[in-house]
Amino acid sequence: MTENTKFLIDLNKKFKTNILKTDDVYTARQDGTQICFNSDGCELSKRGYCIMCNYGSGKKQLCLAQVKSGLDDIFKNYTYEQYINYMTFGCNGSILDVNELSEDCFDYLLDYISQYNIGTVCFETFYSTVTAEKLAKIKEKLADISVDIELGFESADNFIRENCYLKFINNEIFKDKIALIHKYNMTCVVNLMYGAPFCSLKEQNNDLEKSIKWCLENGVDYICVFPMIIKNDTLLAQIYDLGFAKPAYLYGLVDIITKIPDDKLNRINFLWFSNYEGAASYIKAVPYACEKCNKQILDFLNKFGKSNLAERIHLKQTLPLPINCHCIEQYQNELANETFTTEQQINNCVSKLKEIYK
Repeated sequence: MTENTKFLIDLNKKFKTNILKTDDVYTARQDGTQICFNSDGCELSKRGYCIMCNYGSGKKQLCLAQVKSGLDDIFKNYTYEQYINYMTFGCNGSILDVNELSEDCFDYLLDYISQYNIGTVCFETFYSTVTAEKLAKIKEKLADISVDIELGFESADNFIRENCYLKFINNEIFKDKIALIHKYNMTCVVNLMYGAPFCSLKEQNNDLEKSIKWCLENGVDYICVFPMIIKNDTLLAQIYDLGFAKPAYLYGLVDIITKIPDDKLNRINFLWFSNYEGAASYIKAVPYACEKCNKQILDFLNKFGKSNLAERIHLKQTLPLPINCHCIEQYQNELANETFTTEQQINNCVSKLKEIYK
């Protein structure tokens, strides 16, 4: 770990103290089938990791009574026979982390959801919390339900992941976790980020392309790509204000699709590239496209997400973009004119931050 990274981690801890704490047992996102239990906080966040996150937390560790009441509320409108296609369960960091959800609480969760007619259950967690014991328990209790394990990875590049995202993962151990997930006949879903701070556009694109390739070559079943969203009250927002981070180009996601082999297109989805209305209060900047091409790009990405493999291949081959637009011209010019290195940007940013936080 470099001195600059140590400084950023220490500073990031101060921003994490502004995280909103709630009395709510859980938060339901999207259509109500994506559940986040409000633990007393992500263990990685407490250590100053993850430059982009400002996930809230509960005011104290969840107890069994709270989990029971929360699940009763979540499922109050479902019958045991009613089919539920997909449900995701997470915490403010990792649902398999006993520091966030105790073993008793997790056991109760498994027993509870096993009673319902759910097609697939997804658990969001950090790779280090995935163990044979946890997976065996899930397999036993959810024997008739398909299971996805969703892991944050962000980038396959150690330098970018550690110095730009402040996230620490051993790629070799990560590969072992993928194999372990498959051993229990579960699906491995991995999240990647697009738009790393400090990086040039060319480096951001190269990083995402290489990370997708790494995931596909190392057994990941599905990849979810998240464009960088700059949230208020984060170190990333401060870096953005200083000019060392900027919103990801929305068009960049379309450009990346053209680089993915046709037969792999059904293993990749793009999420959180639009519809921020419910989160507007804590978002500072979102992926950028001008008014002229914004709708066209969003329509393309939404259609891509709802299409099967054959339809995705057709969409890629008949891509109506790039359209004649200044923001896409700006994207292409920036891509062709790299004027700085990531390391230079980190050095310059840290120097400015040290002046501010003397």
